[in-house]
Amino acid sequence: MTVTAHAGALGTEANTLPSVAAGLCCGAQCIEVDIRFRRDGIPVLSHDPFHLDGAPTLAEAFALAGSGTVGWNLDLKECGAFLADLPPLVEQYGLRDRVFFTGVGRNDIPAVRTLGIPYYLNCGFAFWFARRPSLLRPFAAEAKSLGVLGLNLPYRCASPQLVRAAHAAGLLVSVWTVNRSRTQARMARLGVDNMTTLRPDLALLLRKRRP
Repeated sequence: MTVTAHAGALGTEANTLPSVAAGLCCGAQCIEVDIRFRRDGIPVLSHDPFHLDGAPTLAEAFALAGSGTVGWNLDLKECGAFLADLPPLVEQYGLRDRVFFTGVGRNDIPAVRTLGIPYYLNCGFAFWFARRPSLLRPFAAEAKSLGVLGLNLPYRCASPQLVRAAHAAGLLVSVWTVNRSRTQARMARLGVDNMTTLRPDLALLLRKRRP
């Protein structure tokens, strides 16, 4: 199980360089940032579509991490014409093997899958499966056919049946935003592959304690 520091982890302001630094300093294996594009096409760290000009650039975040081994979860808040500019930036910083996309819905897949960067399918609707678990395996198989790396879902949607169905299809399971130690322990018992959290310090301690 990998631990991803959610934007705004450890009490920092989300989508800022101090937030990125906090994730790096605590030892998280991955850093999550929200990605939007300015009018000039520059990718920036922002959840808010209306205040982009002063937002840190993705290049600044990559530079802050330097030549370490941390991975990057680029949570796409928009998939438009500038999306194709991301792979060259990833290559520039030598991150081809350490970057993946989340925030990707079914309608976004045609644009995203041409970029050569792994991506998760967002499954915020997965509550629906709680009442019809028989649909989990067909859904996972269909998701696999779409070329996704895994399923990304709210932790409340995670269940043993969902994790088993995803793994049987060869998919990873990533859950967000798991902040309480008790809930983190439950997600670990379910066998999720990644946990995105505002408290990566707690999740890393749990990971260290588990055999």
